[in-house]
Amino acid sequence: MHIQKYLLFAHPTLSVNDVRPIPTCEYRWQNGQGDSKTHGGIYRIWSGMTPEIVVTHPDPIWTIFNDSNQHIKASNNDAGWLMGQLLRECLGLISDSNDLRLLPFWVFVNILYGELNDTQREKIIFILPLREALFRRIVDGDLRKYKCQWEEIKMSVYLARRDAEEEPPIVEIYKAVGKGSITSKSLLQTLEEMLFANLDVTIGGLSWNLLFLASDKRMQDMIQQEFQNRARPQGATRAWEEYIASLNTLLNASILESARLKPLSAFSVPQSALFNRIIGSYRIPAGINFIVGTYELNIRNPYWGENRGKFQPTWFLKRKPLEMRY
Repeated sequence: MHIQKYLLFAHPTLSVNDVRPIPTCEYRWQNGQGDSKTHGGIYRIWSGMTPEIVVTHPDPIWTIFNDSNQHIKASNNDAGWLMGQLLRECLGLISDSNDLRLLPFWVFVNILYGELNDTQREKIIFILPLREALFRRIVDGDLRKYKCQWEEIKMSVYLARRDAEEEPPIVEIYKAVGKGSITSKSLLQTLEEMLFANLDVTIGGLSWNLLFLASDKRMQDMIQQEFQNRARPQGATRAWEEYIASLNTLLNASILESARLKPLSAFSVPQSALFNRIIGSYRIPAGINFIVGTYELNIRNPYWGENRGKFQPTWFLKRKPLEMRY
C-alpha cells in the first residue's frame, strides 16, 4: 500500500482538467496486473516500479504512434537487468529449446556460420540449456559463464571459416568489427538476438499459420487453386516467386489472420513519445511508456465482426492495409 501511494505521487497522470487520475492497477510485487474489463480502454500498469500506459482501443493509437519513428524504446524492453545483460543493444525473447524448435535454429546457424563440424555443434548443444536457464533467473556467475563460452564458440567458428578462406556472413560481420563499423559487444548481442530471439518469435508466428491451415481443408484448396490460376500463364517457377512476394494473396492473408488470432505477445514493445500526449481525456507526460494490448485490439474488438475468434483469412482481402494500420 505504501509503495502504491509513492508511485502515484511520483508518477502523476491526470485528466486534462487535472481532476481524475488515470485508472491504475494496484501495485503488486513485482508487477501490477489488470485488464480492460476492469479499467477500460486506457489504463496504467507497473513494470517493476516503472509505469506503462496500456491502450486497448484503436481510436487513440494513431495519436500515440503517428510519430513512432521518433519514439524511444524502453530500456531493456522493460524486462529487467538480466534481459539487458543478454540483449542490451537488441530486443527479443527466447522460448523453449526442444527438438522441434532446434530445427530452424540449426538451419539459421548454418546460414550464418557455414556448415559446422561435430565438435562445434556439440559445444553449442552444451551451452543451450545454460542459455535457456538464464531466463529462469539464474545467478550472475552462470551469466558470465554462458557469455564467455558463447563468445569463445563464435570466435572459434569465425577463425575456422576465415582460415579456410570461406566467407559466410559471420566473416563479413567480424570484418566490420575490425574496421570499427560496429563494436564487438554490439556484434555478440546482435548474434544472440538473431539466433535465439527473433528466430524463435518468427518461427512461433509462422507455426500458427500452418496449424490453422492444417485444420481448414477448404482454405487449403482455395490457396492451391489461387496459385494454380496464377501459374498457368507464366510457368511454375516464376509464378511461385511472384506469388510468395505478393501481398494480395490468400496465403499472405492467412499469415496476417493467424498473427491476429495468436499475437506474439500480450503487449507490444514499450516505447515512449518525446512530447506530451492527450489520449482520451488524459494527459500523458512525455517519457511514459505506451504498450498496446494486442488481445483486446486484434481479437476482442467488434471491428473484426461477430466471428472474430475464428480463422477467416478472406477478411484481409476485403480491407485496405491503411484502413487496418491502427
